[in-house]
Amino acid sequence: HRDLKSRNILVKSNRQCCIADLGLAVMHSQGSDYLDIGNNPRVGTKRYMAPEVLSEQIRTDCFESYKKTDIWAYGLVLWEITRR
Repeated sequence: HRDLKSRNILVKSNRQCCIADLGLAVMHSQGSDYLDIGNNPRVGTKRYMAPEVLSEQIRTDCFESYKKTDIWAYGLVLWEITRR
């Protein structure tokens, strides 16, 4: 996703959550292990960026790296929820 944040999580009337704004998402092809990330790996909302993204040390050739940064951002969303 690369821009996971509380504003991009929509809650339906049945309380089911959906992720919105997939414009910065990484496209990954499992068959060829191809990644389409665009020119700038450091995108998104700074407050939700993982340390490796902020320091520009993310492995841009590895899909797992992007999954981990989304998990970091999700953790911050959960932290926000508990602080309300």
